[in-house]
Amino acid sequence: TLDGGLNVIQLETAVGAAIKCFDNALGINVPRSRFLPVKTTSDLLLVMSNLYSLEAGSLTMSEKREFPTTPHVKLGSSFTK
Repeated sequence: TLDGGLNVIQLETAVGAAIKCFDNALGINVPRSRFLPVKTTSDLLLVMSNLYSLEAGSLTMSEKREFPTTPHVKLGSSFTK
């Protein structure tokens, strides 16, 4: 439940719990370069920026980027949710 009383469902928790329903299911570690979770407003700003482009359904980092890592975006507490 968010501060304003809105009920939300955290999908990765539901998926993690559902894995037991499948025979021989396995979990894998996916590097951040292949998985871009959006958990904060800062994450959303990075994904929506021109740092990434959408190609064939996948977000890829711009080749024009001088550094291989993503910038650190830290917003004030007003932007937490």
